[in-house]
Amino acid sequence: MELDAPLKTDNLKVADYIMAFDLLSDIAATATETQVVDKIFLLFTVLCSPKSLAYLPVIDGQVTEAFLSNGSEDRTAAGIRLAQYHGEFTVLDDGFVICIESGKMSLGILEMTGINFTQYRDHYLNLALHLRGVLALGISNARNYEALEAQRKMLRAERDRLQDALSQIRILSGIIPICASCKKIRDDKGYWNQLESYISEHSDALFSHGFCPHCEANMMADIEKMKKKA
Repeated sequence: MELDAPLKTDNLKVADYIMAFDLLSDIAATATETQVVDKIFLLFTVLCSPKSLAYLPVIDGQVTEAFLSNGSEDRTAAGIRLAQYHGEFTVLDDGFVICIESGKMSLGILEMTGINFTQYRDHYLNLALHLRGVLALGISNARNYEALEAQRKMLRAERDRLQDALSQIRILSGIIPICASCKKIRDDKGYWNQLESYISEHSDALFSHGFCPHCEANMMADIEKMKKKA
């Protein structure tokens, strides 16, 4: 028995919604935006069989290169073209464009062209508009995940840098016995060591020798006295 047109349409809607919700089940839990886009393309490929799909990410009001289901167009050129669309949706002869939003903030623009059964274009458009909330959730979750991963990577790098720096530091602490006259330091074994030797042994410090202005003046005065005696 041949089904009448309204019944055919109702059956099509039911079948498409069942298939859509099955494919949507893991979009919101996908890690990266690239993976989310791949699943969005798969979803609409199964539902609408379009010849071409394009998605333009919108991040803080800025657009970049577009994602494409095939290589028929340059990604940068596709991004510039998609950025011209405005509003909630645009109907095309053989497809449509929808804006994926979270609240009032645009997350991306999805274009679908070359739908096989153009008589069902409006049905596919309505379906896509109903699914926008889940698509937006998947994109938002992926961006948050990627931002957190970037923060974790930065923090791990900073932690490793600090640990490396800390490993190079040796700190002298506590009370150090030092001779009030010759400035030698007594070690744990009771031996008296030159100040430089003790510090070099217990830290990573190195010494260079010279004269401060006061000592240099005294030394020069002693030399002059020796010359006069000579």
